[in-house]
Amino acid sequence: MALIHTQNRQLITDLEADLYLADEQYHLNAYLGFQKFPFKVYGIGNAVTDDDEEDYTPRITRGDLTLERSVLPSVRAGLKLDYSDRSFIETEPGGMLDSGTLPGHRGGMLTGAGLVLTMDSRDSVFYPRSGVLHALGVTSFSRVPGGDRARGGTSPS
Repeated sequence: MALIHTQNRQLITDLEADLYLADEQYHLNAYLGFQKFPFKVYGIGNAVTDDDEEDYTPRITRGDLTLERSVLPSVRAGLKLDYSDRSFIETEPGGMLDSGTLPGHRGGMLTGAGLVLTMDSRDSVFYPRSGVLHALGVTSFSRVPGGDRARGGTSPS
């Protein structure tokens, strides 16, 4: 868990649970986060310069849930759900985000579903001294109910 709150009313919160259940036959990972914190945008492409810098403050809510089951010794497979909702609290008047010239200038909501495959031969989850952890995941954000892929264009990153 993390909580950052500044005198300027900026906020970052993160809450994560990582649980191993039924004698480590199942692994559940859940994440929930919220941000209201200023960032900078420079535009798109290789031709942008420091002079293109623009300040903005987004409101970002994110969450994901992963459930895996052991399928072989040291191998787990499972499903993942992902959610992100972004909007802009403050943009520079007349700037790239305010004028709508950048894809995703209005924010958007994304929902995704996917598959995960994990190889975990570590001798300890929390303080490993030997073994490896490899994770592979694929998540699709198209045609998943609830997502709008981004208001005003493609998803902001």
